[in-house]
Amino acid sequence: MRKAKDEHVEIGSRQWSIETFMDDIKHIKWAEIIVGIYHGNYSDSGTAWELGYAYATDKPVILVHVGENSNLMVHEGSHANITLAELEDYDFDHLPSSFYMGEML
Repeated sequence: MRKAKDEHVEIGSRQWSIETFMDDIKHIKWAEIIVGIYHGNYSDSGTAWELGYAYATDKPVILVHVGENSNLMVHEGSHANITLAELEDYDFDHLPSSFYMGEML
């Protein structure tokens, strides 16, 4: 049996689910910028939800595309759409915006 950060909460339990969700929300609210690694159609639905929540709370979302395609709801909700190679030189002080130009779903 695996345990969560709190040794008294079993991973996969209802309590673990609630605590994980609330911790995730807390950190999205705390963050000034959200950087998401996005695999396109193969990304986790939880990642897409987190990116949408960040957008709804007016956080700039920097989406790093590592996959072959993108869902329009995810890339249109992002302030900038960049590649992994572009991440190293991205100007987080000025947050330039950019649009996704690849294959869309």
